[in-house]
Amino acid sequence: MDDNPILILTSTACFLSVILNYRYNKRFAIVNLILFAVYSIYLYYGFFNWASWNDRLSTFMFILLLSAVQFIINIIYLLYRLFIQKRME
Repeated sequence: MDDNPILILTSTACFLSVILNYRYNKRFAIVNLILFAVYSIYLYYGFFNWASWNDRLSTFMFILLLSAVQFIINIIYLLYRLFIQKRME
């Protein structure tokens, strides 16, 4: 399997979790979106344009790691907000 579908899947999941959080806290979502854009642009540029295999592997791992961590943080925050909002009603 090629590396690109794995990266696209993790980045899409992370981006969708940021969009879902926009409903509950706009500032949190905008900060996450800016953070996601900054590291994604830099690391995707490195992944597709750096020639060395070692550079591609390290950028691949960093993209996966950062996207997974940000996705987990966003999902935890989303679940927290859902349960808090249900408890308040």
